[in-house]
Amino acid sequence: MSDITVQIATFNTLAMTMDCVEATIAATATVDADIVLVENGSDGTAGAVKARYPGVVVLEPGRNLGFGTAHNLAAQASAAPIMLLLNTDALLTPEAVAAGLAAMADDPEVGLVSPQLVHPDGSTQQTWHAYPSTGIQWIAALRLNRFVRLRVRPRFLSGTCLFIRREAFEQAHGFDEDFPMYWEEADLSLRVHRLGWRSTLAPDVSVVHGTGKSGDNYRRLLTAHAYAGRLRFIRKHDGLL
Repeated sequence: MSDITVQIATFNTLAMTMDCVEATIAATATVDADIVLVENGSDGTAGAVKARYPGVVVLEPGRNLGFGTAHNLAAQASAAPIMLLLNTDALLTPEAVAAGLAAMADDPEVGLVSPQLVHPDGSTQQTWHAYPSTGIQWIAALRLNRFVRLRVRPRFLSGTCLFIRREAFEQAHGFDEDFPMYWEEADLSLRVHRLGWRSTLAPDVSVVHGTGKSGDNYRRLLTAHAYAGRLRFIRKHDGLL
């Protein structure tokens, strides 16, 4: 059995995906790793990856499954105890892999780990995020942020480069496939936390993230998905945080 499965879901980002896969192969050279790619699009990414990197497991569902459903599918392709969800606009490093595996090994109660995300210029990128709620949405909509002091809310880690203990993932029954796109990692994190698992940041290692570059060609559609996902999260969980 492999030590870790790196899962990549791609949608019409051929060049970016090739760079991501190449970096991932280099980053996992010293560990026993499976790399699983789910081709949600139709731009030839699957064929290019299979031709250049025959060791990568490529899944072609024939349609766009979305983020969560694609990763649920990828999770079935390996039995490694640690899963790493990786966006195509993130570049994995050996240091990040080592830190994620070490964090899991050092504390059996940790279910989710992320390295610090940074922008391509090296500046720090937000990696922790607050769970959405009805109250926060109204405060933002009415622009009352300057006048209202919010209590510190529970937080979740970005799904850009997210290590997940398989045991925690399976206990939570994976991603909720009713989320169209966005906020599905928040939903999964909350359900994992309620099962008693913890999240932790590995602040001493970083991964470069292109801040949504994988969705540049579909900005309006992704914005609509982001609102829909946030609304679904609030309807599902608000009042329970």
